[in-house]
Order: sequence, then structure tokens, then C-alpha cells
Amino acid sequence: MSLESLRLPIGTPSRLLSLVALLWLSGCAVTSLAPAADSTAIPAASVVPTVSSTVFSSEMSTSARLARSHAKQVTAVLDYADRVRILPAQELPNEVARLALIVEPLEQLKLSLALVQLRQLPALIRAQDTVAMVLGNNTEAAQALHPLARLLATRYTEQRRTEDQFELQQQQVRDLQRRLDQTTERLEALVAIERSLGSRPPPAQNKPRSNQLQP
Repeated sequence: MSLESLRLPIGTPSRLLSLVALLWLSGCAVTSLAPAADSTAIPAASVVPTVSSTVFSSEMSTSARLARSHAKQVTAVLDYADRVRILPAQELPNEVARLALIVEPLEQLKLSLALVQLRQLPALIRAQDTVAMVLGNNTEAAQALHPLARLLATRYTEQRRTEDQFELQQQQVRDLQRRLDQTTERLEALVAIERSLGSRPPPAQNKPRSNQLQP
């Protein structure tokens, strides 16, 4: 607004004119001091998505690290399964003794794999107990191996069922063989008795007495 647009009436006192001029100058000064809109300023609303994105990225990075760590442990168990499968039989007891001294979940699963290679029912039962210990462990390291431990537990259960069926069949075969042996012994005893009876001489026959009269 310009000073000429005010159009004050003629005869206005000089003091009033001075006051009006002062007020007009003050308004111009305030207007000139007002900050211009900064086009580079970041809206406050845009800060929140940036912070959320940073937190989300951090969580994704942590999850990725955990996933890689879990995959590394599972791979280690699978690699060990391939190695212990071709391990010489005479080295298996030493390997079992070595792993039995370590209580880490990863080593416990390896121990179960080594026990199974012994091909003995007591060792298989011990392998089942070892896997059960891993499944009962709720630490982060153990939970990462729980899916693999459940898979091994299922496999050991099926193998145990097969071993029990095989043992039952073997017991039935042993019982049948025992009965056959007993029957064979009885038959041989009867044959021996029959032979002994056939080898005896026939009994002597008594000669008939003569009925002729003496003269």
C-alpha cells in the first residue's frame, strides 16, 4: 500500500500525519522482515516415513543375518552326515566319544548321526534321546535347528520301528529253528530206537516134544 492511497482529508493535524506515516513505515518494515518460504525445507510429515523405513531396513538386515546363520548351521549338519556315512567303522567309537563331550545343539545332532552309523539298537535309542534333548532346548541356537531335529527324530522313529520288526522276525526265526531242532532230535531218537529193535536176533523157538511111546 502506497502513502498516496491513504487520501487523508485536508486540514489533518501534522501530528496525525506523522503518526500515520510512522505506522505505514512500520508495516513496510515488518513485511520486509518476514522470511520467505524455503523451497528446500523438508516437510515434517516426510520425516516419519524416512525413520520408519530406516527401522524396517534394520529389522530386515537382522532377519537376513539370522537366516544366513541358521542356514549355515543346517548345512554344517548335512555336510557332516555325508562325511560320517563313509567314516571307517573302527573310527566311529572315537568320533562318538569326542562328540559326547560337547553339549552344543549343533554337535548333539552330529552325535546322533554318528550313533546311527554304529548299526546297533542301543546306539539308535541313544540317538533318539540326543535329538530329543535338542528339541527340548529353547535357546536361539537350538531353535534354529529344530526343523532339522524334527526331521531326524521322524527318521529315527521309522528306523527304530524297522529295527523292532526285524528283531521280532529274528526272534520268531530263532524260536522256529529251536522247535525244528527239538523235532529233529526226537525223530532221530525214534529212528535209533527202531534200529536197535531191528538189530536184535529173533527169539529161539522151542522144539516140539516127541509123542512116540517107548517099547
